[in-house]
Amino acid sequence: TNLQTESEQGNVMIEGSLKNMQEIDAKILLENLKIGQLLNLKNIATGTTASAEASILGSLPNKESQAKLQARGILNSLVFNTYEHRNIPFSATLDGEAIGAKVKIEEPNGFAEIDLQTSKQQEKRVLTCLATFKDFAPHKMNLTKKFEGEYFSGHIDADFQNLDLNNLQGKLLLTGLELNSEINEKQEIGDVTLNSEITRKGQHIVVQSDFLNIKADGNFNWKTLPTSFIWPVQQNLPNLFTTSSKHQHPYGNDFRFFVQVQDTVIAKRLLGLSLHIPQKSTFEGTINDAIGQNAIQIDIPQVTFSGQRLQNINCRIETGNTALQTSLQGERIMKGKPILLNIDAYAKADKVTSRLRWNNNSTKANTGDVSITSIIRNDPTTGAIVDAKINNSNIVISDTIWDIKPATIKYHNKIIDVENLCISQADKHINIGGRISNQASDTLKAELANIDVSYIMDLVNFHKVEFDGSITGSIYATSVMEKPFADAFLQVKDFTFNSANLGNMDLYANWGKQ
Repeated sequence: TNLQTESEQGNVMIEGSLKNMQEIDAKILLENLKIGQLLNLKNIATGTTASAEASILGSLPNKESQAKLQARGILNSLVFNTYEHRNIPFSATLDGEAIGAKVKIEEPNGFAEIDLQTSKQQEKRVLTCLATFKDFAPHKMNLTKKFEGEYFSGHIDADFQNLDLNNLQGKLLLTGLELNSEINEKQEIGDVTLNSEITRKGQHIVVQSDFLNIKADGNFNWKTLPTSFIWPVQQNLPNLFTTSSKHQHPYGNDFRFFVQVQDTVIAKRLLGLSLHIPQKSTFEGTINDAIGQNAIQIDIPQVTFSGQRLQNINCRIETGNTALQTSLQGERIMKGKPILLNIDAYAKADKVTSRLRWNNNSTKANTGDVSITSIIRNDPTTGAIVDAKINNSNIVISDTIWDIKPATIKYHNKIIDVENLCISQADKHINIGGRISNQASDTLKAELANIDVSYIMDLVNFHKVEFDGSITGSIYATSVMEKPFADAFLQVKDFTFNSANLGNMDLYANWGKQ
């Protein structure tokens, strides 16, 4: 029997025999088959095409028996996201519910050999997989936009007796993992193991590696897990959510977890994160959908994020149907000196009460204790509206007490309005008001009167050179959320540089303008 079809979707040619409508012995030739369109694949897979030749031998299914087939061939061409793979040998088997496949890729951008076997046993999908990768470059193959210039090597050994994520059973072993690069040095990742088993108490999951360790015990519903975190927030701050974005009560999650991060060098290299955690840090907690309560404890001895160094971080987050509570303590390192930070927040019935405290623990004190009360409303058209009131507070700058007058900050429709924010001490003050948005027509204005330059230098802890004097004037900032720029019109009285008196100075400066 010969069968040949030609169409815009590609060409298919079959040559062989079919006995008793069951026994098949055939050769198949595919030319430029547009499998991306035929299978309705999305995004980068839409334009996938394939050319292949294969032989098929075995029996088709009927009322009395299941299919039993063997296939072997060459994938002459596979174009995925404009990258073409050539001459890939493969074989496959089908024996009832059991499916097997082997494939081998050898090309300049990597080597991969995969042996995959899956079957159905007692209504559970079983999977085993053995794979080897060597100098495999997914970015060069257009498989991802990430990992540019990176080559992966290692072995995969997977054996799962149940692929249902909510009842996952089995193990995954990644060994000999290495990361090579055209520009970075070779990185040995080491071994990573995942074990998951079902016990009387639920699922028990363990992940072990040199850089990350995870333990979790209980009942899981991975699909609703994000909602498990969102639901208590929605219960206490419902006006943050529009009607269309509100979630149903989650179910199925009742577990305890422990995560230990030991090194983020690999994550920083692969994901481009501006985050570095050099010491063992822990994240642990409990999730309980039935009563809508979560508790998370975070302890990080040291972290650098976007160039900012923090240490001795201790954070406790408790969420429930009746209230949300957060407590954060830590130290921010500025010019080698720690600044103690404390943040506490309590939320209930669309009201958030928060308190921010800091202390430099120095002979020249810089401390603060500021409380903010926020009310959340909802506009059906624009969404959430947050009215924040800064309560009357005191801060200390260079041993001098400053008063923060009551002020309001309003957030609505991606706009922030600031009203009457005033920090003052005797005849000195900073008044801030206006609007923060992405519009060039919206301006945030800061008025300064008799502000000592030394105060500013103390706040930023900059003393490599000495500036002094008294500043009066105005600063205007526009388009703050889009392409921020600012104009400053200042008068500096008795300006000194490294103890040299330069007299009075009129200063105009701008930032962000060409």
